[in-house]
Amino acid sequence: MKTLFYERHGWWIALLGVVLLPFVVVLGLQALASNANEVSDWLPSDYPETADYQWFRERFRYDEFALISWEGCTIDDERLDRLTEELESGRWPPDSAGKNRFQRVVTGRGVLRELQEGSNFSREDAIAKLENALVGPDESHTCAITFLTREGRNDAHGTLAILRAATEKVGVKPEDLRLGGPPVINAAIDQTSASSINRVVVVACLMVTIIAWISIRDLRLMILVLVTGLYSAGIALAVVRITGELMNAVLITMVPMVYVAATSGAIHLCNYYQESVLEEGVVGAAGRAVAHAWIPLGLATATTAAGLLSICYTDLTLIRSFGVYSAIGVALSWVMLVAWLPAALTVWKPKAATHKKVGSADGTGEAPLAPFWLRLGERVTERPTLFAGACLLLGVLCAPGMSRMQITIDLMQEFRPEAELIRTYRWLEEKLGSLGTIEVVVRMNDQCRLNTHQRVRLVERLQRRLEELPLTGGSMSAATFVPEVQAGGPAWLRQGVVNTRFEKQRPRLLESGYLVESDGEELWRIGVRVKALEQVDYSQLVADLRHEVDEELDSDAERGREGIRVTYTGVSPVLFKARQSLVDGLYFGVATDLLLIVVTVTVAMRHWSNGLLMTFVSLFPTFVVLGLVGWSQVQIDLGAIMAPCVALGVTVDDVVHFLLWFRTGAQRGLSQRDSVMLAWKACVRPMYQSWALLGLGMSSLLISEFLPILQFGAVMVAMLTVGMLGNLFFLPALLAGPLGTIIARRARAVTPAAPAVTLEPEKL
Repeated sequence: MKTLFYERHGWWIALLGVVLLPFVVVLGLQALASNANEVSDWLPSDYPETADYQWFRERFRYDEFALISWEGCTIDDERLDRLTEELESGRWPPDSAGKNRFQRVVTGRGVLRELQEGSNFSREDAIAKLENALVGPDESHTCAITFLTREGRNDAHGTLAILRAATEKVGVKPEDLRLGGPPVINAAIDQTSASSINRVVVVACLMVTIIAWISIRDLRLMILVLVTGLYSAGIALAVVRITGELMNAVLITMVPMVYVAATSGAIHLCNYYQESVLEEGVVGAAGRAVAHAWIPLGLATATTAAGLLSICYTDLTLIRSFGVYSAIGVALSWVMLVAWLPAALTVWKPKAATHKKVGSADGTGEAPLAPFWLRLGERVTERPTLFAGACLLLGVLCAPGMSRMQITIDLMQEFRPEAELIRTYRWLEEKLGSLGTIEVVVRMNDQCRLNTHQRVRLVERLQRRLEELPLTGGSMSAATFVPEVQAGGPAWLRQGVVNTRFEKQRPRLLESGYLVESDGEELWRIGVRVKALEQVDYSQLVADLRHEVDEELDSDAERGREGIRVTYTGVSPVLFKARQSLVDGLYFGVATDLLLIVVTVTVAMRHWSNGLLMTFVSLFPTFVVLGLVGWSQVQIDLGAIMAPCVALGVTVDDVVHFLLWFRTGAQRGLSQRDSVMLAWKACVRPMYQSWALLGLGMSSLLISEFLPILQFGAVMVAMLTVGMLGNLFFLPALLAGPLGTIIARRARAVTPAAPAVTLEPEKL
């Protein structure tokens, strides 16, 4: 018998799985340990704005920094001087390659002293210069900023540990310390996403174990199901490690998704296995189960993988990596389902049932449904126009809301309000002012007719104008360190004084990172502060900055603008622009996923009516969930964008099974309504079991503290739930109506087929 494939080869397949298991575990753990989130690496590589930002980073060394402050950190706190000495002493451990982590340390206390001693500022004037930049609104609270080398940036966790140890050494209590800056945000994303996934996996395993036990009620089968899910997730992680990709806050979501999807497929296969054992015995049961299940499971896998690949139509690299590696993980989980799991079922045979299932006389092989479910099915088939019309109306009413969706990728909005990072930044902004930055670089080449004095004053005027915008706070530039010249005397004398003082200070200004000479240009950097915790429309903010700068430059008609260009850059503006890419990717992903599903079903069933049915049923959860999100004005982020395409592919399995059973009833000569009820009796239990496994399993993501993971889980659960409701009401109503009449007529016109596909394992 061909169905004895696994009896002949099962031992070797199962043994191969056991031998490879240690390698999968080691590689999977290494992949998880590589979780690293360098936000600048997320930027779309082909954006002009990304090129501007890379240009900026190459010329200005001090773009990566950590901000340090604490309770009682004022401009008179001598601990700031000791901290500067500690960090610049070289006494702290370098990175693993022996490279120093810190370039230089700047403190509000130190800059204040420089302004007073080197530029003859009064204390009051110097503090005013630094207000909302290095000195807080109270004109007292300040901070230290340590600029990091590439090595210090790449090892954010190690660098922050050194900063904590150094501040404790100079007398700062750990509970009083406050750290900010890009490395702190990156480290928080690492820690929050990793700890969230650890909790999520534990909860998911617990929930799936309960659901698996309720579904199959056999301890050995349940263990094999859970091992299959964990093994599949481990293989997906191993692929990430083998290809050299680093885990990130989005890619790590692949772990519970692949685990739950593989476990769901394993439960379906085990149900087929149990039915096969009851009907024809243990011998060959695994082969018969695979013969029945591999095409429906394969179709669900293919559409899920296609949905994952379709979300790669975006400019953000972290979403593309999630789509590619999750698709690979889902595809490999299918191999586990049709290769290792049936081999394990053959080698470690579960305890065989000793009685036949009751109720197989209806031809479904399923136990009788509870009266509630039978009555519900009868109500739907008795009033198909009512139920189909209600679902269509709901979809039509919700669909316009999709155009109102609010999408954000603001990093500070990715954490819960009570998260430690948010509390820290709230404290820092209260004490020091705005912490977000946009970089404005005024570029003056040899054609610029402004002398040194005029250049300084131009930058100073630009600073003042930019600081007056509603969303901006303080700013810093080279002009901050150049004193005003008192009025009086001829202009040429005042300019000469400034030129002389500026030339003396030029080495210090070049060292400060606010003035750079590069490629025949003088680059004057203005670091404009922006509220880090507020929602900011960066495209509008950049437009406002550009308007103010252009107006100031155009106002000096005498000298003109020859030789002056301005570049606006920063991580946040580039990420903000990528929002439209996310929207385009969502629509493209849903459209391509839907197209694949419709075409595949149409070709497989050989008639357009089946594809039209799939179109209605597939669009229903998409329109309802995304439409309601848009109408409710709830902001969504990266995680929510990824979910719809994944959910569409996952729900295909139940629809295909229902459609196959309906066609089988029609081929057997049953009436249209009886054919719907045949499919109802065969598929309702697997439908709600599948929802319980997938929906409740993905709901474990809701405990995450990292909002992209939480929103991915929330939208997945919503899509799966609405999809199940559509399968319970919309799908049977359509099949009981005019569209079902066409499908049934077509099914009767072909040669009657068995209820399930019966391809042998050897034909795989």
